[in-house]
Amino acid sequence: MNAREILIVVVLAGAAILAAALAGCPKGPASAPASPSTIDPGVAVTVRPVPLVAVHDASGSSSRYRVTAELSFKELGGQPVRITKLRVDVVASTGWSTASTQDADLSVAASGVASHALTTMIDAAGPADSGRWRLTATAARPDGQLIPVTPIELEVRFTGAPAPAADEVFVGAGDIARCGVGNPEATARLLDMIPGTVFTLGDNVQDQGTADEYARCFEPTWGRHRS
Repeated sequence: MNAREILIVVVLAGAAILAAALAGCPKGPASAPASPSTIDPGVAVTVRPVPLVAVHDASGSSSRYRVTAELSFKELGGQPVRITKLRVDVVASTGWSTASTQDADLSVAASGVASHALTTMIDAAGPADSGRWRLTATAARPDGQLIPVTPIELEVRFTGAPAPAADEVFVGAGDIARCGVGNPEATARLLDMIPGTVFTLGDNVQDQGTADEYARCFEPTWGRHRS
């Protein structure tokens, strides 16, 4: 093979390699990169009034309060959504915290708004002037997909905090009264000077506990504290 033949072979081989490379390339302009996946914007929440007020609940324990909030849920993704759970956390300025979780069944239309009145009972560890009230909600699409709900945190002010309860005093005894002795009158005078609740432990009158003995021996002394 002479030099001319060798040159032709090299040129043909280079052309074949170039054709194969071009065959593997896409025709037309370069493809655009894939767009990032869309994030469901979820639901936004607003709460009224601002600030919230925690009212002392007189029907419960001395440290129980009630917070009533008007919630408004706005759907942001253009699809219906259902609110299934509401959680409220309260952290007070005096260092205690409490939490309450409630099941919910609230439908929000696509791009719509739904309202809900939420009442939360707070078992406080002690009276406080104010605290931070935080609402976290759980929401899902009709297909069960959980979606984000923007949490909201507000100030809550406590009103009607009760004064610390005074100690309760109980005064009482057993084997109390016997006709003809001075002890029942002496102990009854002690009761006259002690504020508190009077109780008896039995054998209120001796010897037989008859109606006559109660009338003559018990009623004039301890009997006067019956009320």
